[in-house]
Amino acid sequence: MTYYDDRLKELSEKKLRKRQLEAMVRELVSQKLDLEARVNRLRREKQKEQSDVDELSKPSLSSFFYYITGRKQEKLDNETAEAYAAAIKCSSAEKELSDLEYDLKKYRGELRELESCEELYKKAFEEKASAIKALGGAGASRLLELEEKLLAVKSRIKELDEAISAGHSALSTAEEILSSLKSADGWAAVDVLGGGVISDIAKHSHLDKAQQLVNVLQSRLRAFKTELADVSIRADFQVNIDGFLHFADYFFDGIFVDIAVMNKIDNSLGRIYEVQHKLQSMMARLNDMERSEQSEESSLMNMIESEVKSHPLR
Repeated sequence: MTYYDDRLKELSEKKLRKRQLEAMVRELVSQKLDLEARVNRLRREKQKEQSDVDELSKPSLSSFFYYITGRKQEKLDNETAEAYAAAIKCSSAEKELSDLEYDLKKYRGELRELESCEELYKKAFEEKASAIKALGGAGASRLLELEEKLLAVKSRIKELDEAISAGHSALSTAEEILSSLKSADGWAAVDVLGGGVISDIAKHSHLDKAQQLVNVLQSRLRAFKTELADVSIRADFQVNIDGFLHFADYFFDGIFVDIAVMNKIDNSLGRIYEVQHKLQSMMARLNDMERSEQSEESSLMNMIESEVKSHPLR
């Protein structure tokens, strides 16, 4: 038996969804401010690094100085590598900002459609409570309140499921990155020992894949953080993209550069392991929360069943 008719249930779900969207929009607005500042900073860095490359590529006093000291090509290669890394970071941040703005626009549009749902729900609930009071007295009113609480618990479980799903997606991507970096690290070690063209190509192939996956991971971490906004958990995940000295490695052919690449891979592995650990810890918390909500759901269902038996509909 239920006193919650389809109309009341629909309005209740809309009310809960509105609150969820409000929390997600607040989170996205906060992320947007931080990301806009980051994009602007990276754009300046990109412009500066490219200006340094351009300066060395044209006749100038600094260019002449590096030329006569025999270090012009080395300096140009270093500046080119830094410009490449700056461009990668900037492009990734711009894509992330574009995706965020799309989500923010979508959620705000959905919020506008739910603008009056809370008032409509309150009115419908009061009307329903008045109507059933005459039929079932205090027992019926109690049953209606329990059903309202049960629907709220079910909504929280759904939100937790969505957050857990988003977390699994991010964790899966982090594990893919680890696999690619470990493979790249293995080939980099071969490269140091004089592996030649084959090991160099294999190494960069794995680095390219890791670079692409880092962009995916950043997007999925943002989505996970947004989902967490409505379940009272804050997260601060950020994967910085440094380019892994990919471009520099093509310009230099020596053991020191190969070792530098290995160090960069090792540092990147450390950062991804840290993200993986944070995700696993957060997922454990979410699973604990979900089990608690499921226990509450079971308790409410038993209470409703008991109330129905004690106060059958007349």
